[in-house]
Amino acid sequence: MLGGGMYGLGGLATRLESYYQENGSWDGVETLLDSSMHGNGRGMGGMMGSGGGAMSQRLRLADANSNLLVDTSNPQASGHLSAQERSSSVVLKVDGNTVGYLLPEAAFPTRSATHRSW
Repeated sequence: MLGGGMYGLGGLATRLESYYQENGSWDGVETLLDSSMHGNGRGMGGMMGSGGGAMSQRLRLADANSNLLVDTSNPQASGHLSAQERSSSVVLKVDGNTVGYLLPEAAFPTRSATHRSW
């Protein structure tokens, strides 16, 4: 695993790798990503920006063959990650083998976080 540190996703990447190691597949992983996005306020959906507003981040998970499995902004998404997207991804590994790719996209403040008093 590359750790996801540059994206602030190290903990999530570790949980995903553990999930794959325990289950031997990505079946049902949507629940893990959903709880990370909406769970206890400490997942990616609960991050706080410097202005104190909530941040939201799109995450995509693909298997080792780059097949898209989960897209947090589009439950019906399908397709493949491109070579460029793979190179921007956090590589998920179990026992030294690549088992998937976690692709974060830039976090953007929600509307409430962009409100400013002039």
